Amino acid sequence: MVAKSTRHEAGRKFNKTRCTGTLALHFHWLSYVNDFHRHSQPEQNWQPAAVATTRRPEDSLPRYVLRVVGVCLMFALFGLGCILLAIWAGVLRLAVSDDRRRVRLLRRHLSALSAGWIEIAIRSGGMSLPVETFEPAGLSGTEEAVDNNCSAKAKGTLIVANHPTIMDVILLWSRFPNAGYVMKADIRKVPLLRPLIRPLDYLSNSDPEQLLIEATTRLAAGETLVVFPEATRTMPGEPMTFRLGAAEIALRAGVNILPIAIHHDGSYLRKGQRWLDFPRARVDFGLSVGPRFDLDDLPIERTNPRQARRQLTDLLHQHLSERLARPPA
Repeated sequence: MVAKSTRHEAGRKFNKTRCTGTLALHFHWLSYVNDFHRHSQPEQNWQPAAVATTRRPEDSLPRYVLRVVGVCLMFALFGLGCILLAIWAGVLRLAVSDDRRRVRLLRRHLSALSAGWIEIAIRSGGMSLPVETFEPAGLSGTEEAVDNNCSAKAKGTLIVANHPTIMDVILLWSRFPNAGYVMKADIRKVPLLRPLIRPLDYLSNSDPEQLLIEATTRLAAGETLVVFPEATRTMPGEPMTFRLGAAEIALRAGVNILPIAIHHDGSYLRKGQRWLDFPRARVDFGLSVGPRFDLDDLPIERTNPRQARRQLTDLLHQHLSERLARPPA
């Protein structure tokens, strides 16, 4: 399978036909995502990936004040967006009787709002988001091809991404409208997000064994599912620690894997940092998408499940580490 690399300017990949609403992110979301991996096999440690970043000069005082005001406004807009989306979920529940269609509509609306927020952040100079897509021959577009699986009579795709910041899920929301996510059960305690959890039909990690069964079932039915092999965010320069849960799901479901490397300059939203620690310069993100992993083409000992999980986890870690060492321009 031959891969080709296409580079895009910041924000150009976002669909212009999407709603440019201003749903801002809730910075507590990602701290609750995918903690179910703690219940799988013992963790493995690797050396840290060499993440190449170039920091921009810090803002002058007037520009810094404007940046602080802008971040606060986006937090306020996020709260409003959550309220409006929760109301809209209630409307859809009354207007659309088909459960699967209702979930897909709500996920697409959330994706459009996330894309609108990111577009505003990029155009206002608050962040950059170059995207590099490695597309196998015969695929016209990675996101489109992945989303098409959700309605086709084919197995789904498991998206596996690293977890550097609490904004990771917002970036993925904007690019994969039909995808489901694994979340921590405690997310229901967040007041703004509580009304959205059930309508979005995301998976909970409260019962790890049941989660594995449900994830396998959904992937077999053609759904796209996003998991983070790290149990928590990893500090810049620290070793990435991958759990075996993502590999277990992929092997049980027998689906292809789409790895996504999320680049971050480490200036804001990292682990242990308060949201009040406002950045003094533009925050630089980046995405390296693909190429896909076909399980049939990987050097994995499938007859030994335990060894297969470790081998697949090693391959995913190696791939993401290599991508992180070469951020998109």
